[in-house]
Amino acid sequence: MYILVRIPRSDYDLLKSLQDQVKLLKKYYVEAFQKDDLVYLGEIAGKLRVLIHEKGSNTPLLLSLMDKFQIEIPITLDGPPIEPLRVNQVQEIKFHCEDIWT
Repeated sequence: MYILVRIPRSDYDLLKSLQDQVKLLKKYYVEAFQKDDLVYLGEIAGKLRVLIHEKGSNTPLLLSLMDKFQIEIPITLDGPPIEPLRVNQVQEIKFHCEDIWT
């Protein structure tokens, strides 16, 4: 019998993982919707599950980081967010991510 143990991850590791997941999601979007390679639709669904799907003991990466840093990012499935991010939200995200994005 195996017991799964969650390994604690630093904020840096979580933000780096978010960056990697979003980068892949963008790549898969281009392949699926701009180059019409529908094989990537399953990959897009998988990345969305990693980022925002809450089920059982799964901790969605994007939602957990939003909670951790107390940031609200509107998420819609049929288009861009209804309201753009406020300037202070963008600055806060950049502050937490500056080591990763630069």
